[in-house]
Amino acid sequence: MAYYGLRLWGNVGKLRTDSFVTVQRGSFGGRDLDAYMASTSNAWSLSEWGWKPRLGFHSEIASGGGGTSGTGTLRNNNFLYGNTIYFSWATFFGPVNLVTAAPTFTFSPTSKLTVNLEWETLWRQTTSDAIYNNQARAYARTQNTGERRIGTMPRINATWNIDPNWSVTFRAEHLMAGPALEKAGYGDSTFVMGWLNFRF
Repeated sequence: MAYYGLRLWGNVGKLRTDSFVTVQRGSFGGRDLDAYMASTSNAWSLSEWGWKPRLGFHSEIASGGGGTSGTGTLRNNNFLYGNTIYFSWATFFGPVNLVTAAPTFTFSPTSKLTVNLEWETLWRQTTSDAIYNNQARAYARTQNTGERRIGTMPRINATWNIDPNWSVTFRAEHLMAGPALEKAGYGDSTFVMGWLNFRF
């Protein structure tokens, strides 16, 4: 298997951008492999004063196909390694047969508190294959629903830097299941977590 990739990132004025594309070619398990993934994440600083608001947008597409059929060309993206909680903190989804789009808004009410809000919508790249979790495991029956929209997830992440060593982080997301999940017997789900961090 051959794995190719290109990444472009940096700051242009008030814009911070990070984009990449990967392509996989070859064979796996005796089958031809032809897969890809692309991602872009951008944030625009509205002000360096006050709450320092930033508007952003990120979108990803990861190919799918052939994962549940076991025949023909395998088109499921293999993410190899990486931060799969980027797609869902609850690990609901991973970058296989997935398309996402999410506007974001980040602000700092105080010098020690930063809040990020996000409204993420998710679809399947192809309806002929299943929906996958962050371990590339297929959700049972989802390959048969014929529906594309997976659902919508509002998300919040808040970090309070108490001092240079201590910080508290709170995260929550609520999955509003779409027809691709509902027709397979799945429903809404809520995930909440928090932790105290010490750096030394």
